Amino acid sequence: MKQMPYFQWILCIFTTLFMISCSQHRALEPPSNLPAENLPQIGTRQPASPRNTPRPAILSKIIHTAENQLRSNKPEAAFHTLERSLDIDGQDPLIWHLMAKAQQMQNNFQQAKYFAEKSNAMAARTPSLQKKNWRIIGDVLKKQGRMQEAEEAYENAR
Repeated sequence: MKQMPYFQWILCIFTTLFMISCSQHRALEPPSNLPAENLPQIGTRQPASPRNTPRPAILSKIIHTAENQLRSNKPEAAFHTLERSLDIDGQDPLIWHLMAKAQQMQNNFQQAKYFAEKSNAMAARTPSLQKKNWRIIGDVLKKQGRMQEAEEAYENAR
């Protein structure tokens, strides 16, 4: 009876070894450092995808409110209104354009240029909006005394 536990233990080991020897051995592939295909990569610009759906009504209302605030010379209020709209659709180039306009009106030229460039990156399907963004970029560059770059921006606005 004392040998029975040893026998079971040995039987278990042999069974395990037998099962291991019958399994398929596959060579593991080393992990690849290449990025997966069709996935957006951090830090790279993604091509603008065309807007297939109309803008949500609430977003249109917020944009309309911000445009009225800009016309009423209330750029700070317009900017805060537009910031709220980013939660709804952060990929709408019009929002970023209006934010650029609001920053330009407040003499925050670097921010205005940044927002205009961001809007341009998303506005592949709206050349008229791109032209407006290029005008903002040209104005900022002109204020910075970078006349040649400003002229290039104005040329893009034509």
